Amino acid sequence: MLALNGAAWAGAPGAQALTVSSITDLRAQVQGLVQRGIEASGRAAQLNDAGQWGLPEGLQGDVWVSVHEKTLDAHTRQVEAKVRTSNLETAPASGSLRFVLRDLQPVWVSTVVLRQGAPLVCGQLRQELRVLRSNVSRWSGTCEGLAGWRVKRPIDAGDVLLSSDLAPQSAVSANQEAQASISVGAVRIEVRATALADGQVGQEIPIRLAGQSSVLKARVLAPGEVIVIKGL
Repeated sequence: MLALNGAAWAGAPGAQALTVSSITDLRAQVQGLVQRGIEASGRAAQLNDAGQWGLPEGLQGDVWVSVHEKTLDAHTRQVEAKVRTSNLETAPASGSLRFVLRDLQPVWVSTVVLRQGAPLVCGQLRQELRVLRSNVSRWSGTCEGLAGWRVKRPIDAGDVLLSSDLAPQSAVSANQEAQASISVGAVRIEVRATALADGQVGQEIPIRLAGQSSVLKARVLAPGEVIVIKGL
């Protein structure tokens, strides 16, 4: 919640007394009030104007402002500043200003264009504070924790790195050469082969032996190494 302090009128605890010259001045002062509340709360957030309701044109003089916060989702809140004039000579006017408060989250951003399948390198990433949609899951680990991972889609410079963008580095990559072991009875021979798909250790992938046209199935043993399990 926002950390706000101020005087109060009956029925509106925590209200702040302001003197304003116009609605524009009121909005600026309320934004400053909310921004100070954000800073005092110790969180980083982006504040956006969401309109006004019921405030009379030509508003000026002393007003009371009471700020209320409503959660919209895990990282978005609506802030409503309820405003009431303090003129005792006429019936007090009331209305409200509304703002949308979006949390700024620490994210990793690519500083270069990364092709699909490219390995992640700390020197190509920087950390920033960004507003994210509530249904987006960012990578929240350390840069060093990305060692051995690759991107599953092309990444443009400035793109936020999402959890769904990451995949472990393949031990064997499609269209690259691998060392294939073939067991024939008690004899085991090794030949060159071409991997036809990416594969992690323990996964089964299709391969083609050097000089052969038929496709075999192999299990990935280690980086650059497979063992034929079917097709001979």
